[in-house]
Amino acid sequence: MVRRWLVISLLGGACGGSDAPEVPHLDWPSSTAVALLHAPGEYTANAQIGSQTFALLVDTGSTTTAVADASCSECSQIVSPLYTPGGSAKDTGHHTTATYADGTQWTGEIYVDQVGLGSGSPAVPLELAAITAEIFFFKDDTTQGILGVGTPETLLDDTTSYPQTVTESGGPSQLAFELCGSAGTMWIGDYDATAAASAPVFTPLIAPTDATPYYDVAIDDIGLGGTSLGFGASTYATAFVDTGTTDLIIPTDAYDAFVAAVNALPAMTTLFPGQTFTTGVGQSCIEIDGATDAEIDAMMPALTMSFPATSGTVTVTAPPTRSYLDDTGAGQLCLGVGDGGSGDDALTVLGNAFMRGFLTVIDVAHSQVGFAPDAGCGSDVSSALGRRRAPRRRGPSR
Repeated sequence: MVRRWLVISLLGGACGGSDAPEVPHLDWPSSTAVALLHAPGEYTANAQIGSQTFALLVDTGSTTTAVADASCSECSQIVSPLYTPGGSAKDTGHHTTATYADGTQWTGEIYVDQVGLGSGSPAVPLELAAITAEIFFFKDDTTQGILGVGTPETLLDDTTSYPQTVTESGGPSQLAFELCGSAGTMWIGDYDATAAASAPVFTPLIAPTDATPYYDVAIDDIGLGGTSLGFGASTYATAFVDTGTTDLIIPTDAYDAFVAAVNALPAMTTLFPGQTFTTGVGQSCIEIDGATDAEIDAMMPALTMSFPATSGTVTVTAPPTRSYLDDTGAGQLCLGVGDGGSGDDALTVLGNAFMRGFLTVIDVAHSQVGFAPDAGCGSDVSSALGRRRAPRRRGPSR
């Protein structure tokens, strides 16, 4: 599974640059819809940096933006185009290094340049990293870098945050995501209400700290078809919303129970006789044998997840093939749930497999995260899942 969140322990904490560029007040619309493309396990947006355009992975699990630089010899073997600082760029003289949860790394030289996402959004001055060396960060040419849209707590030294800079320039302090099979949308500000089947339900956003530096929420319960796995809030602790992680990640005990519960479903015997999902390292897949997504969703239970709310608890549901099962399009059905470990290192991550079932709203201004059943993907739901590649882990470990 792809995990893109940043390893915060690398620098013993993260902060923005002390000489950050002055941010002008800009004429922001109340809503900007940024088109996303689904690369294998990842979602990218076209970003204009200076006079060039790059496909950048959109990552809510990190905050520093980085792009492959023309001076990076190993990058030139893999990705194109490469960033060539132009007249709008200024070299700050600083350098930084990032390490992600899968062990991939990059080192970069920090520039100030204008960054825009199109669709009517103004360009903002951003301190970003021009990647000069990398270790397994680039696997192919689906992305030329990363657009960090996480919290200030995951910002690397001497760089600045795109969402924070948008807010400082007079723009909205809300992000929303609709993640579909071959595409998707990120909204800066108000989202398109027609993309949701109903209004979102909200749960409090836990204030970011060194211990919980992401878009964290609490989880009360997870189940299948309303039947709990048997674990409560103390097991799941806090979970973070991460567009850069492919799967729903839950602690080992809950993960083992989840896989056992899926394998015990009568529909598994009916739809996939003689096959079961396995636990352990790597992606577990079975042969579809002609079953359609509609048949799978009709015969297997929905994912249910409960969150604390202002008053009581709210519960959201998502169809199997939009939450815990991935139709690869190549005759296989893969489990979209991963093992988050145990003990102090246990993780719960609401990755993009989970997010595919919802329109997800990260409302920083009101310290809340909302989930609404998605209504806008239509026939696009699984049309590109076949491009899924071998699991990778991209994100910051805690």
